[in-house]
Amino acid sequence: MTNRCRGGYEIRAWQWITRNGVCTGGPYGTKLPIAVKGTCKPYAFHPCGKHKNQVYYGECPAKSYSTPTCTNRCQRGYFVPYWKDKVYGMF
Repeated sequence: MTNRCRGGYEIRAWQWITRNGVCTGGPYGTKLPIAVKGTCKPYAFHPCGKHKNQVYYGECPAKSYSTPTCTNRCQRGYFVPYWKDKVYGMF
């Protein structure tokens, strides 16, 4: 879908979002308290490196992160069903 670091096909990504939809997300670490954060699937990877006024989670990995397993459910404690949380693109 993205052709990795050699460029990407934004139109293909948009087509996929239009057909399949995407659930709500959020920054890393938004798992609790869910009532305040309100997100189905927070970003899976912690920010890396040191940045002013931000929490330090560690240095960036030498290798790329592994792709997370795709699931059709929201995080525990988020009470909107996955299928109802999804939003869709339009052409």
